[in-house]
Order: sequence, then C-alpha cells, then structure tokens
Amino acid sequence: AKGYATDKAVAALKELGITNALINAGGNVYAMGCRADGTPWKIGVQDPRDPQGIKMLLQGRDTALVSSGDYQRYFEKDGVRYHHILDPASGTPARASAGTTVIMKSATLADILSTTLFVKGPTEGIALAESFQEVDAVVIIDDKGRIFTSADLNKYMTELQEAR
Repeated sequence: AKGYATDKAVAALKELGITNALINAGGNVYAMGCRADGTPWKIGVQDPRDPQGIKMLLQGRDTALVSSGDYQRYFEKDGVRYHHILDPASGTPARASAGTTVIMKSATLADILSTTLFVKGPTEGIALAESFQEVDAVVIIDDKGRIFTSADLNKYMTELQEAR
C-alpha cells in the first residue's frame, strides 16, 4: 500500500508542476528530479543490525528505492527474531534475508518485489529481480550481513563520505 501511495504522491506533485522532491514513506522512497544543486538525491540503505548505521549509500533521479527488512517491526524471544515478513511456504518469519532494496520507476511494483525478494533470499531473489526488465537494480542483505547486488547497481552507488 505504501508503494501505491508513493506513486500517487509523485503524480500529484507532478500535476502541481513540482519537478524536484524526495518522498519518504517509511522505507518507500521516491527520488523525483534532483537536489537543489543539480546532483542526484542520496538515499542510505539502513544496516539491518544497526538502527543508526548505513550499509550503503545510493543515488537516484526519478526512481523509487523501496526497502523491506526484519529490522523495523520485530521482537526477540529466547534469542530468536520474529518479524512481520512471513514465508508463505512455512507461515513463519522468512530467514534468508535481513533487508532488501529494489530500485525501479514504479514504487508500487518495487514495494511488492522488495517483500518477495526478502522471502526468496539472495540467490533466488537476485535471479528473480533480473528476470524483470522494469527492475533497475537490487540489494539484498542476508541474515549474516553480507551484501548481494544485481549487476546494474553500480550506476546507483555513491560514496558514504559524501553524505557525512
């Protein structure tokens, strides 16, 4: 639902003649146009195990960057993390990933895919994402903190130092 709401917000801003904006709908980000200095918007991918940490910094123009993860809505009991993204095969929280980010034009589709790829895990998730022509790039962080990316992510990468 947040992806759809994000796409509707982008359409409303465009109708008002607004060309540059950064919309953040809690994990669903849309980088519309550019920053005031003409550079692309910069968006941090949260470290799933450090609430204050950034795992990587991405940049974009006129694109959605949508993240799903086990790090916002969860509780721990006896050392086990229980979160809201369920594996439909087992009915239990998916365990292959800690976080995913999907970059594509449609925030609605990116929202759907980020959750799907989270459940699939890095290997299956990257393969599935790359089968969709509309997907520009994907980041999947596994349960051990390792980063897996699609082939085209490099055009969205930027240096962490630039944001500090």
